[in-house]
Amino acid sequence: MTILILAILIGLPVYGGLCLIQPTKACRRCGGWGSKPGRRRRSPRRHCARCDGTGRRFRVPARIAHRIRGAMRRHATLTARAAARAAEAGRAAAPRSETR
Repeated sequence: MTILILAILIGLPVYGGLCLIQPTKACRRCGGWGSKPGRRRRSPRRHCARCDGTGRRFRVPARIAHRIRGAMRRHATLTARAAARAAEAGRAAAPRSETR
């Protein structure tokens, strides 16, 4: 049991490093070709729907990191927009002082 735990503790960082170095792998559905043979005998090859014809798929940790990064980027953009709207509304609502 301790050997299994040790193997997992060593394997996870190695796999994480591999995902940083090479985040994509060959698509298992089309074998990395990007297209599949037609369903009928004389039909042309068709586009692989899983990899969108690229022949590559992102590994799971790379997908998770990309989604987290995108969520943080969207959150920062929305926060900046909300702050700008609040500042604009604050300027419009502030009473103007008359100096005569």
